Amino acid sequence: MKNIIEQYKSKIAILQNVESELVGHQICDQEKITHLKNTLQDKIENFKPKMMVYGVYNSGKSTLINALVGNEVAKTGDTPETKQVQSYKYNDFEIFDTPGVNAPEEDQKIADDYYKQCELILFVMSNENVEQTFLYEKIKKIIDDKKSAIIILNKKQNVSDEDDIKQREVIYLNLEKFGFDKEDAKEKISVYSVNALSAFKGKSENKNLLYENSGFYELENKIKDLFYSSGEKEIIQLCNKNINEFIDDVNISIDKKLDDKSIEIIENFISNTQREKEVVKHELLGIVNEKCSKLENELYDKSEGNVALLEDVIKQSIDEIKQKLENTMKEKVENLKKNIENINYTFDKLSKCGEIKFNTSDSDEDAGIADFLKNDAKKWLSGLELALIAIPHPYAKVALSFIKPLNILLSAIFSDNEAESQNEKNKAKQMHIINEIKNTILRIKDNFTKAITEQVDDIYNPIINSKLSEKLNAEELNAKLLDIKNRIGELNQKLPTA
Repeated sequence: MKNIIEQYKSKIAILQNVESELVGHQICDQEKITHLKNTLQDKIENFKPKMMVYGVYNSGKSTLINALVGNEVAKTGDTPETKQVQSYKYNDFEIFDTPGVNAPEEDQKIADDYYKQCELILFVMSNENVEQTFLYEKIKKIIDDKKSAIIILNKKQNVSDEDDIKQREVIYLNLEKFGFDKEDAKEKISVYSVNALSAFKGKSENKNLLYENSGFYELENKIKDLFYSSGEKEIIQLCNKNINEFIDDVNISIDKKLDDKSIEIIENFISNTQREKEVVKHELLGIVNEKCSKLENELYDKSEGNVALLEDVIKQSIDEIKQKLENTMKEKVENLKKNIENINYTFDKLSKCGEIKFNTSDSDEDAGIADFLKNDAKKWLSGLELALIAIPHPYAKVALSFIKPLNILLSAIFSDNEAESQNEKNKAKQMHIINEIKNTILRIKDNFTKAITEQVDDIYNPIINSKLSEKLNAEELNAKLLDIKNRIGELNQKLPTA
């Protein structure tokens, strides 16, 4: 028993170690944890075995109790004396005296309530009623309920040893009729033949020989053996049942909180948004490259004309590029907003179906992904969109300062020294124009590439980073929940067995 107590004390220690986390993560309320700890503590410290005297009216139940206690505590007589359950102390045990098995229905219900509390059942019958079939129905139920039991055959009349043996055999034969194998029945339930009245007189009047001849000594030893073994069994069964039910409840709660589906949704959103970011960047750069190619060809075609005309061509092309980029970016921002609304709708739908549960909090830091998508992201995107529309030229940083070198160069080329040969002048002029046009186009591309990269990153990166952070937090929470689940699982490892 000492070893069993230590084992359950170790389970209480496990509970205490994980208690704050169970409550903190709202896996289990404090009341349920306290109840389990108190139940285990009460059973291992204050266990008081109980037994019930059960049997046929007028079979000698009250006399048996008096013999056990050694005093006349229970009334005896030829009429039913026990209407209510009476409790008596017997050594370290508690005895319940109940109405007989053939008592009125209302009395029988009372007996049934006490029956559930008892570890040991003393089923009393006299040598006058061993053949009554309904008694064996009651005995079968006791065995089916896995209660420890002793059948006590109370010899109210003088019976020879030979007849006594026969009567005990009759009891086992009758049990066989209810589906018990003879040897199995003998293993599960013992039959003791006693004279309760002689035992009582022997104890109360200090007549040792009378007591010894009553058969009571062997019965009391068996009661003690069964009490200690059934006491341990009862503790083990009750404690194990409470522990396993607690583990089941905790596991169900943790499984509901393990948010693999929401992590998967966030991962898909991040992946899609990262891919969209690169597609958008590629599309915007494609616009710049296409326009710059056309500009380059147009500059070549008009390179021998008026320098001011070239400047107008460049300005017009840059304005067209900026306008095209702005319009395209507006479309992409709208698409991104729709994607966020779609994931928000998905989370709302799953939450209503009970498939995803979000932890709610009054603080912005602890807000779930649903709240983030409904509020923070939309506000941010709304502000971004307004800023984009409000600024006439978001790509204004693509300055026209690089046009001046081209203007100066072309002006210088057109006023070169007349002394140079016309052919050389034309070749040099054309080469300088080609090089400067190429450099100008490269500078335009570089400026737009930088502006596009900055703006696309400014739009997409905060959302991606926010989702990455949420994914990491969700994964960390899942890891904590799984760790708690594993530690709770230790409660039913190496539990005592009955």
